[in-house]
Amino acid sequence: MQFCETMKKNLLYISILFLLGLYSCSNNNDEPPKPTPPVTEVEGLTADAIIGTWETYYSEKQIIANYDTQPSSYGGLRNIDYDGFKTRFYKNSKGEYKIQDYNAVGDLIYEIDYKILGKDTIKLDGTVKDKNGEDSTINTYFKVWDFKPTNTTLTIANIYTGVSKANNVKYKITDSRRLRNMETAPTTTVGVTPAKVMIDYDDLCKGLWHIQSYSLYYDGSLQNKYSDLITDTLSMQTYKFYRDKDGDKAVQIRTWNYNKKEWGYLDCPLILVDDLINYFYSVEKKDASGKTIIEDVSIYIWFTKPRQWNGKDSYIDLKESRYDNDVRVVTKTEMLLVREDDDYFPPQPK
Repeated sequence: MQFCETMKKNLLYISILFLLGLYSCSNNNDEPPKPTPPVTEVEGLTADAIIGTWETYYSEKQIIANYDTQPSSYGGLRNIDYDGFKTRFYKNSKGEYKIQDYNAVGDLIYEIDYKILGKDTIKLDGTVKDKNGEDSTINTYFKVWDFKPTNTTLTIANIYTGVSKANNVKYKITDSRRLRNMETAPTTTVGVTPAKVMIDYDDLCKGLWHIQSYSLYYDGSLQNKYSDLITDTLSMQTYKFYRDKDGDKAVQIRTWNYNKKEWGYLDCPLILVDDLINYFYSVEKKDASGKTIIEDVSIYIWFTKPRQWNGKDSYIDLKESRYDNDVRVVTKTEMLLVREDDDYFPPQPK
């Protein structure tokens, strides 16, 4: 499966921002499932005890506004950008303890030193390349919330502060990640409640999926006009999941081209992580100088609420995020997809 270099760089950049504590508090997230409260008892945390490869299977972002005066806590939202990322702790031939982080497509993001401080802290210390290829010094601390030497999972948190864009409110952000040991528990989802709706890819490949409706909620209120407008466009789109000639997972997206008045087709590679479908494609666009450039896009589908809709199989692609200008406000989207026969075409617009 081939991924273009720009996409790789974008995925690398996202993870480095997480490491630096600079990532925006507005991310693609979803309602269910929610993690159980972290276990604060940490036992036997040593540099050797965590050696192995770990995969992120749940991330969450929690915000506390006015943390230094009158704290107000805003519930955590799931951050799906890191699901499928892998972290490898190892000891090299020189006796140095190293950490390697890989993005969802398996590209190495960084490799730096790590050591254990006290009972519950991992310190990362080294230099990585930023988006522009410049060196960035990393001096980051991860709090460990849940670990015992016999554990098959590990929970780490990066805590940092920021200021809201609109009203200069100070806030503290906690980015936490649950990781599973790829050797001893490669498919576990322990600590996530209610349980994830795990995707059966073979079943997903049966028929095709038509976008039936799109709903946008702002602070709990349905935005009817905008929802209807987007539904009119997205209802002319279908997804056909399949495996390519090499056996890799892929999806064909069919969309009505309003200018050419014909159907357009786009085949994209994808990665499946538990209840998430992450597919990739490239688009041409003009930069500030008018030069045509290739920009790569990564889209997540969150598979939730499978049920019957008018006698047909359906599911909801459900996402949440906090409004950049006011972190108190949650925006939510629900996209209903319905299974149709392989030869189904949405009615063409007049």
